[in-house]
Amino acid sequence: MWCSTAELVSNAVSQLQNSPMVIVDCEGRSIGTSAGALSLVTVGTHDARSIFVFDILSLDNIARQPLIDLLADEQKPKLLWDGRMDSIEFRREFGITLGRAWDLQLVDVNSRKYWGDRSGRQSITQRWHALHSVRHMDLDGVYSLSGLKNVLKDHGLFTVQAREHVDHSRWMERPLPADYLRYAKRDIELIARVYQVFSSRGYMPEDRQQLLEEQSKRYHNIHDGPLVRETIFNSSNILPMDVLNEPSHEETLLKQCDKCSRKLSPASFEYASLKNGRKLSHQTCKVCRIAQARVGI
Repeated sequence: MWCSTAELVSNAVSQLQNSPMVIVDCEGRSIGTSAGALSLVTVGTHDARSIFVFDILSLDNIARQPLIDLLADEQKPKLLWDGRMDSIEFRREFGITLGRAWDLQLVDVNSRKYWGDRSGRQSITQRWHALHSVRHMDLDGVYSLSGLKNVLKDHGLFTVQAREHVDHSRWMERPLPADYLRYAKRDIELIARVYQVFSSRGYMPEDRQQLLEEQSKRYHNIHDGPLVRETIFNSSNILPMDVLNEPSHEETLLKQCDKCSRKLSPASFEYASLKNGRKLSHQTCKVCRIAQARVGI
């Protein structure tokens, strides 16, 4: 349902409140960057039976408020797939952080970490694997990221049909063509399917949901603000360090990477062994060193 008035927003949010959790996705112009702008926020029920497309360009601050309250709600779980750029837009456009977000991209990583690669598709020996060309490097604590359209295939299910191609520069136009609305709804349907699969396989047990929420918060707040430009050091298909594991709260123990500029725990770096201990081999974190190696820098 297209929501472009205060009444439609209010009715939509009332229906979404009845769902045990909601699925969230965004569309816009270069979202997450300094040149970005939010066009749509799409929210669905946990099973994607009801999907609402909120037209941010048509809604004033008062009309948006029920949606903003839903997104910020610390009690209502929100399912996302790689919500890093979405979170930047929510902070910029609405002045909020997502409350109780569960990023299913991290569930995928955790499923490989704790339960193994059941399909064999994520084997590093596969030439197309994100880490295949750097498999000789120190990969301890380093994980590749799968895209939404491939994750079901990665888990031994089906190949997702290619989405309709749209010109992403046109998200700010009104009226939007029907194929743009189908495109926006398609990701909600895919995330719902991924959630169903992950839940049925026990990848999201209740006793790990708090940890997932903490991991998702670190993931979504990894950038302080919109990216001036995307580089291999701030946007890639490798999970940044210190997302799955909580970094030390001791500032003196953290080290700053000279490429991504993030302050990270010692385990994020490589060390050389010495007779009386070890010393830092590089000022660049493992993920940024891998990003460099993959492009031959």
